[in-house]
Amino acid sequence: NSKIKQNTPGWCDLGSQIAPIDKITSPIDRSMGDVHAAGNPHYSLSLKQMRLTLNYLTQRLSDLMPEQKNFFVANKESLDLKLKNIDEKISKKFELIKQKNKGSLKISQYHKEFSYLLKDYAIIEGVAIEEKPGISPSAGRVLQVAAQIKKDSIDLVVATDDAPISTLEKLKERFGGSDG
Repeated sequence: NSKIKQNTPGWCDLGSQIAPIDKITSPIDRSMGDVHAAGNPHYSLSLKQMRLTLNYLTQRLSDLMPEQKNFFVANKESLDLKLKNIDEKISKKFELIKQKNKGSLKISQYHKEFSYLLKDYAIIEGVAIEEKPGISPSAGRVLQVAAQIKKDSIDLVVATDDAPISTLEKLKERFGGSDG
């Protein structure tokens, strides 16, 4: 669609408003998996990062539909307040968990989709189950990760619905985790 191509009025890249993590500065090739040179693109699970995009989004929409600017601004302000309040509640809950857990919380993830969220709440990011992004781990990798999870005393392993259940089950069997 030519109306939403880069450098056109319809282009809206929310990622341009965030400080990306895990940027790759070395040469990239397919053997590295599904990597992103510009950094980890999974910022949308971070309320803090999403709040950073609101002004830009409001401006882009207002540029396209100037007659709706007041509507966009009001909704941006409302959404920003809602996200701020949710963020404060989540922060308090994580702090309570950390207090009960000797001051820290360690989480491993299947794919590095939660990295911004973990960073937001000063949660220690454990070993990722995928060795290479987008490539299912081998049985050997699962065993290696299970050992690392035990060694590092990881408190929780998280994954989204699209992570392979069989891999997660094998990992759970190895380190004695439970569904939660």
